[in-house]
This record gives sequence, C-alpha cells and structure tokens, in this order.
Amino acid sequence: FSDQDIIELEENQKKPVFVKTVGKIYDLRFYQKPEDIKKGRLHFISIDPSDGTGSDNYAIVVVDPYTLETIMEFKSPYMSPTDCKKLVEYMVRMYFPKPMIIVESNRNGIAVSDKLKEGWLRPFMYASPEADSSIELGRDVLDEKGFIKEQLMRRKYFGIKTLGTSRSIMMGLLTDAVRFRKDILTAEYVVDDINHLVLKDGKIQAAPGEHDDVIMAWVICMYTIYYGKKLERYGFHKGHLPDDIEMDDEFVKLQKLYQNPIIRQQFPTMYEFWKNHQEEQMRKEHALRVKEEMDSQKISMDIGAIQTDDMPDDMDFIAGQTSNEEAWKTSLRNRWFSLNK
Repeated sequence: FSDQDIIELEENQKKPVFVKTVGKIYDLRFYQKPEDIKKGRLHFISIDPSDGTGSDNYAIVVVDPYTLETIMEFKSPYMSPTDCKKLVEYMVRMYFPKPMIIVESNRNGIAVSDKLKEGWLRPFMYASPEADSSIELGRDVLDEKGFIKEQLMRRKYFGIKTLGTSRSIMMGLLTDAVRFRKDILTAEYVVDDINHLVLKDGKIQAAPGEHDDVIMAWVICMYTIYYGKKLERYGFHKGHLPDDIEMDDEFVKLQKLYQNPIIRQQFPTMYEFWKNHQEEQMRKEHALRVKEEMDSQKISMDIGAIQTDDMPDDMDFIAGQTSNEEAWKTSLRNRWFSLNK
C-alpha cells in the first residue's frame, strides 16, 4: 500500500471504547459500548487459530455484516483450543447471542473446530453446504479397519480455507477496502497488521518478525460475507438490511454509503440494497415526468385543434409508446453515468 494509504489508516485508527479482561490474561477490545451492541442482530465471529506457543497469535474479530464495522477484536499468543472454546462461549453468552462462527480451516483450526463442535456452539459454526444435515452426512460408516470414515470426512467442511484462490480473493477484498473503504478499517490491531504487510513473491504476508493474524481473521470474515454459501441458514440474507434497523442516523448513513458507485462495484451486497431501495422511487419519478410532458403536449395539441383522440392506432403511435420506455432507460443510464463521474 502507498505511504498515503498508511497515513490515512493511521489517522483513522481508533482505540477501543471498552476492554473486558477474561481470565486475567485475555483482553476483549470493543469498539462499541456493550450496551450499544445490537444483541438481536447476527454478528460474524471469525477465528484465526495458532499453535498457542508464543509464536503466532490466536486472533478473533467480530464484524457486523450489515455495516462491515469491527465490533470487537482479540489476540493472544498463548492460548489452547480449550481456552478458545471457553472464551468464545463467554463472548456469545454475554455480547453476541446470535453469532455465525467462522474458523480458519488450517491444522490448528481443525482442532479448534472439534472443540467448539463438542458443545452448544455447534449450530452456529459456519460450514459449507456439504456439511448440512439435510444431505444425510450424519451416518457413521466404518472403513475396513473400523474407523468412522464418513464422520472424519465431515471435518473438512467446517470453516474457511485460506489457500490458493480463496486467499487471493481475500487479499483482493483487503486491497479494495484499503483503497475505497478505509472507514471500516479503524480497529487498532487490524490497522497495525495492515501496516506490517509486505508483498513477497507475489503474495501479501506479514513482514519478517511481524504478524498478520488479526487482519487474516478480518479478511476471513469479509470473504464469508461475500462468498459464503447459503448464509440464510444462519439468518443472513445478502442485500437485506437487518430487521432491527430504524429510520435513524444509522439508516441514513447506510443509504449514503450504498450510493457510492465504487462501493456498488466492489461490494455488490450493499449495492443491491441501494438499487432495490431506489429503483421503484426512480420509476415513479420518471413516470411523473413523462406524465407532465404528455400533459404539456396534449395542451399544445388542443391549441392546434388536433385532438389526441384523433391519433391513429398504427405502428407510428405504438413506436411512440416504445420510445417512452427507451426514454426511461436513457434517463436511468444517464443517472448512473453521472454517479460514476
């Protein structure tokens, strides 16, 4: 990223408004006051596990998938899968009762997923549709040595892999966000990680001696928002605003956000909401303008003693009606062009 990008990110960087210490060593850093968190709203909880031996961090990021704001972040180099499970259970009980939990599916992530699946959080864990119970993956099929083969195969469906194509897409989302949506990149750990990314052999990664765990948790979350499969299973409908939103400052803020053509291009979920919300209003405005124009034409025709009733019902007249539809398309197209400019 350019020096200007980094300067702007650092200027927008925020300190947490509230820090909750759990178990004396784990700090949950909130960017919304706990009383302001909308507990009836779905939140995405993304986990990037590590080996917990002090090298890399366990990182957790909580994002509101509707506003794309980071609500909470956490990192610790000293953690076990069991402690991670206890911490996530605490977070869900206290602050995010409607979660979708996304775990990076690496070797440590599989262990964390297994721990989370042992308890009551299992229904909230993101899995690809192949792991959906509706396609009968619950059977216990034994192989020739007596192992539960199908049960073991199910493990690979949980979480998100960060290899090859998926990682490239994640880095693309990050690059777009840095260029066009710096307003959603304000959490302290997230910005710190971005500042220490380098490009090596065509791959975006942490500089030597630095870490990218928190930003990886963030991009995993964003990747799931835009490319996750059948998220309706967890209560998230792409392009729809949450049921708890009201005609307040937040709604106005979202409306302005969705009108940005760059966001429309880079973040289609938000664009679809804006388009669906505004299209009907635009049609009504156009219909009103057409009616006013037709009325003015009728007056001029009456003055010339040529009545509209005398107009022949032939192809020329029908072509005139079609031109109204073309005029609407032209009007709509011109508005998009002006927005793009």
